[in-house]
Formats: sequence, C-alpha cells, structure tokens
Amino acid sequence: MAAILAIAPQIADRLATEAAKAQTEANTARVAAKSSARDGKPLLARAAFARAERLQGRASTLSALAEQARAGGAA
Repeated sequence: MAAILAIAPQIADRLATEAAKAQTEANTARVAAKSSARDGKPLLARAAFARAERLQGRASTLSALAEQARAGGAA
C-alpha cells in the first residue's frame, strides 16, 4: 500500500497530462467540425463533433482520476 501511495503523485501527473492532450484534441475536432459544416459537408461535421464529444468525455474522466490519485497520495 505504501508503494502505491508513493507513486500516486506521478500517476496523477500522467493522468493530468493525458487529460490535457484529450482536451486539445477535442478542441481541434470541434474546429474541424465547424470547418466541415461551413464547407457543406454534414457527414464529416457530425463525425468530427462526435469525436470531440468522446474526447471531451475522456478528458473529464482522466481529470477526475487525476484528482483521485492526488487525493490518495495526500492521504
């Protein structure tokens, strides 16, 4: 148990980094969706928006896990 608590801050940092990457990818997908919509490509726009939503959910989950790891490491 002590070993897990010792590496919790490293795990939290890694999760936070992954969450930031997912958030950036989600923002990029939203831009692509808007561009596709402007270009009259509704199928591409829908696919890009769906990808953005999935990535946003991943970012939220990873952020929550990072917070839990930080809380576990502080305990």
